[in-house]
Amino acid sequence: MHALPLLAAGVAWFGATLTALAEGRRGFALGLALSGAGLAGVQLGAGRPLNALLLAGAALLSATLRLRDGPRGWGLLPPGSTPGIVLSIVVLVACVLLAGALLQGAAGIPSLAPLAVALVAAGRVFTVVQRQPALAAASALALALAGFGSLAATVAGGLVAVALAAIPAATAEEAAG
Repeated sequence: MHALPLLAAGVAWFGATLTALAEGRRGFALGLALSGAGLAGVQLGAGRPLNALLLAGAALLSATLRLRDGPRGWGLLPPGSTPGIVLSIVVLVACVLLAGALLQGAAGIPSLAPLAVALVAAGRVFTVVQRQPALAAASALALALAGFGSLAATVAGGLVAVALAAIPAATAEEAAG
């Protein structure tokens, strides 16, 4: 019975990790799609099908928009990605321990899955210099905040994620020169 939310939480964390460790447009898009699918699965497991549908739609639209510009390819695990890997693993372990110790297992998954995604994405937002990874991580962060519960939060977070993904990776001057 608790297998779907648990699996979905793992997919959401893995998607956020991909987004945080990517440098190419395909890696960003796959990470956003997996994060959104996982968060939608958690919402579905919590009995909120409309929230799940809105989250999945926002994630797919965000992922599609991230595919249109920026560095080509996947760009997974570029040099210097070890701190991001460590952060992702620490977040995963902390969330598993928190779920087991404080929130009594599966009851905490609807809160801890978005928290894990938000922590990994925020770690990337605060440590990146380039525009494309920052926009992708900010979209993942908005999706995570959308996954915390209410329908209004889901709509607002989904719209912010799509709006951030719609921002071009390069300004007109950067693209021309």
